[in-house]
Amino acid sequence: VKMSGSATELPPIEIYRGPNTPTYVKDPNSYFKQVIQLFPGVTLPKKFVVFYWNQKDLEEVTKMALSIMGAENIKKNLDETTGPFVRCNNPTNCDVGGALIGFDGTAYIGIGLADTQSEAERSGGGNGGVEKVEFYHVLQLFNYYTSSLVLRGSGQNIQSPYFPPIWLNYGGENLIAVQLTPEDL
Repeated sequence: VKMSGSATELPPIEIYRGPNTPTYVKDPNSYFKQVIQLFPGVTLPKKFVVFYWNQKDLEEVTKMALSIMGAENIKKNLDETTGPFVRCNNPTNCDVGGALIGFDGTAYIGIGLADTQSEAERSGGGNGGVEKVEFYHVLQLFNYYTSSLVLRGSGQNIQSPYFPPIWLNYGGENLIAVQLTPEDL
């Protein structure tokens, strides 16, 4: 793997978080730039909107996402994935991430956090790993947007024939999530 030495300018990034949500990562920009170095010349969305939440802020950030993303993008997310954009898969923490390309080409990234940084770090969160993985998914998903391809097949929960094999998807996540530096490559 070879990282590009040239700096890529990222589009605008808007960050929203709930009032009780921890700030392990105040600005994901540096993590996004690490990922983009692995894909020089890739076409980027026009804007990134990042949501952070924890269990206490689940309801508030759900309303915030609906207001900012719009009902049509919330429905698009439900059509393309297996659950709500803002969610907690565990009753004690919200260790989850998600990515969506909206109808207008805006990239939406959702990152649920555990209540403590040590709890988040046990599963790869709290140190930029989730930000990198979801940014990677944005890069994957943006190809569907620019090529006008659908992510869903004709049946419920059937993936599009254009979706990459699951081993490539998760294998890429594992590569992206690690803390890469130029010395590592």
